[in-house]
Amino acid sequence: MRFVLPTSAGALLAIVLSARLTRGAVNGANTRVFMFLYGSSVYMWRDRIPFGPRLLAGLLAGLALASFDKTIFFVVYVACLAPLFLHLDYVPGGHIRSFNDWGDCSYGVYIYAFPIQQTLAFLFPAMSLLAMVDVSGSVTLAVAALSWNVIERRALALKDDFASATSRAFNLGLAKIAGVVR
Repeated sequence: MRFVLPTSAGALLAIVLSARLTRGAVNGANTRVFMFLYGSSVYMWRDRIPFGPRLLAGLLAGLALASFDKTIFFVVYVACLAPLFLHLDYVPGGHIRSFNDWGDCSYGVYIYAFPIQQTLAFLFPAMSLLAMVDVSGSVTLAVAALSWNVIERRALALKDDFASATSRAFNLGLAKIAGVVR
């Protein structure tokens, strides 16, 4: 897999970039599969990738510099996204980990980011990419934190009670089916 994944990712990258750079028909599924294969490849080779502050700064600088042109940004984006997220995942501590003190906002970011971005794109069609990243990121994080504190944390606190009740109901139903309980 250490060789199959990067080889497959490279082949799919050629297809994705060919379509993007020649203004051909773009297949979003190809891009998503490439990103999955590329992220898996980076993960498989993580012991050989020099994660650290310099790599993080370089990735962020590359994204910022490329944000002025859509085509260049796409190429830099697909090259930087997987190492950037894996770098953030493997940072041993510090200020980035203190983000977890707010609660687990990951699910909220996952479910709210797209609708927020689409709403901003609809309301402000001339918004630049950098402004979109700033505004949608800030709003999404605020909504995700609110969702965690108002809804998700409370719902998860009830998880064991509901799991027990579901298990009891399921077992009672099976017992009735088996004819043990009338």
